[in-house]
Amino acid sequence: MPAEMTQLSPDKYRISGAVDFVTTPELMRQASAFMKAVENEQDIAVDLSDVTACNSAALALVLEIAKAASNN
Repeated sequence: MPAEMTQLSPDKYRISGAVDFVTTPELMRQASAFMKAVENEQDIAVDLSDVTACNSAALALVLEIAKAASNN
């Protein structure tokens, strides 16, 4: 299953598939596009229940999403 990030609602997102060094760059591009629409001080939730495999790149992705969301 290819990895992807989908928007479930204005403040909820889902990451699915394998999150690794190969898939993280594309997931980060998807996340950056979504985070541009997040309003200041808006809390977001990222559902990781559909992640099938991950490594340290997944942690880096989650941290980058948090950083991007807080910069808006």
